[in-house]
Amino acid sequence: MLDLLATRLGLIVACGYGAFSIRHQTLLMPEPYWHTLLAAVGLYGLSELLVPSPKGWLPIRRGMDAGLRLGLIALILSTTAFALKISDQYSRLWAIYWALSSWVTLFGLALAAIRHSQMPRRLILVGEPKVTEQAQADYATQSGMEILCLHPSELLDWLDRRNATGVPLDGEKILLIGHVPEPAQRTALILALHGSPVALRYCPDLDDFLAGGGRGTLPLVPAPGPAQDLIKRLEDIFFTSLALMLCAPLMGIIALLVWRSGPGPILFHQRRLGLGGRAFTVYKFRTMVPMASDQAEAPQVENHDARVTGIGRVLRHWGLDELPQLLNVLRGDMSLVGPRPHAFPHDMTWGSKLPQYAQRFRMRPGITGLAQIRGWRGHVESDVAIATRLELDIQYIRTWSLGLDLRILAETIPSLIRNAPPSTSPPSQSLDDPLGQHRD
Repeated sequence: MLDLLATRLGLIVACGYGAFSIRHQTLLMPEPYWHTLLAAVGLYGLSELLVPSPKGWLPIRRGMDAGLRLGLIALILSTTAFALKISDQYSRLWAIYWALSSWVTLFGLALAAIRHSQMPRRLILVGEPKVTEQAQADYATQSGMEILCLHPSELLDWLDRRNATGVPLDGEKILLIGHVPEPAQRTALILALHGSPVALRYCPDLDDFLAGGGRGTLPLVPAPGPAQDLIKRLEDIFFTSLALMLCAPLMGIIALLVWRSGPGPILFHQRRLGLGGRAFTVYKFRTMVPMASDQAEAPQVENHDARVTGIGRVLRHWGLDELPQLLNVLRGDMSLVGPRPHAFPHDMTWGSKLPQYAQRFRMRPGITGLAQIRGWRGHVESDVAIATRLELDIQYIRTWSLGLDLRILAETIPSLIRNAPPSTSPPSQSLDDPLGQHRD
């Protein structure tokens, strides 16, 4: 952790010094520039201590967060220099070169790490013991991976135990089928894992996989890849930063109204399940009386619920109580678009009833989503309703694209204005038309 932070701080200084040398054709940088570089390093280090970068074996989130932190620090420094009327001491081109080179460097590190991360750190090899154990003995040490060998029947028993507890699979584990000779066993594994957030791939030859850095496999149960995650994270950072700047005055007014509505905190927070079934804390503006909102096992909020405050009813109607979740998006816990996160008890209940429910954890939960623009938001009234939502969530995950996200974002506000009741018919649209643009 400290080595990674030191590397980033060193890159920030190196990019700043290099930008000055290129701009002014000299190796001697004046003292004010060094002060600025040291201030940037201090602010960056402080931000890492106060809000640590998200952990995880895929480094994309760490790279994206590092770039975001650097952009915010550049904004703070430029605003401070302008306020102190010392901005004329600095070259604007130097500041631009420094910011751009730092962003390119940090993103380049993230992209390079994507290639490295094609080989998982924890690998479960499923197949005949004589094959998987030999692979473990040959490659575990040199690859640096934690390798676990299981027979197909052992994995199926393990999956049955996990399903019985209602706990989602750990999304960080990559499960492979290597040398499973019986088609019936292979089919049983595919069906068992089809409802999980795990990427299942079939590997005809384990030697080819381990020698080729993760290549030579066929996807059986797909999940979003590193490139998709990078594009979606860049989308989230850009649009969320823009939304926060535009909505900051509105969020301040809402916070004041919630504070004046009665005793209790301004923000409501609760643990939810996110990407890979990992827990995170979600934030909303408080819309209920304090005792009701604090109850983790409380029933769902229904229409005309007496627990909802006056201002809370307005916020919930227009979806404004979700605005603090923009901070969840910046932290990397959520995305602007994705399956909505539910409370723990509801995840456990619906996960036990719907075999495909865990597929929702293959992507970060979102503030809005395909189900929401179709009218499926708020209280879940029946098993049919949650099944329809789930089908729309899975449809979104399977057909994800940047264009689809932009269309959903564009439809979110009009759907709130319409506030029409959801359709009770199942979503049978083509995968090429996930938004249902061609419905009658």
